[in-house]
Amino acid sequence: MPKIKTTKSLSKRIKTKKGKILKLHASYRHLLAKKSGNRKRQHKDRTEIMAKSDLKRLKKLI
Repeated sequence: MPKIKTTKSLSKRIKTKKGKILKLHASYRHLLAKKSGNRKRQHKDRTEIMAKSDLKRLKKLI
C-alpha cells in the first residue's frame, strides 16, 4: 500500500496543536508596507481554531 502524501499547499497554511487544527489570522501575508506596525503586531501571533464545518473538507486534503 503506498503512502498518502500531505498536500503541500495545505501544510503551509495550517498547523496542529493538541489535536486541533489552527490557521493563521487573515491579512498578514501581503501588502504589509501600508499597514501600521501596531496592526501587523496584532496579527502576527494570532491563530484561530478551524471551524467544524471546514474539517470535513480539510481531511480530504490531508
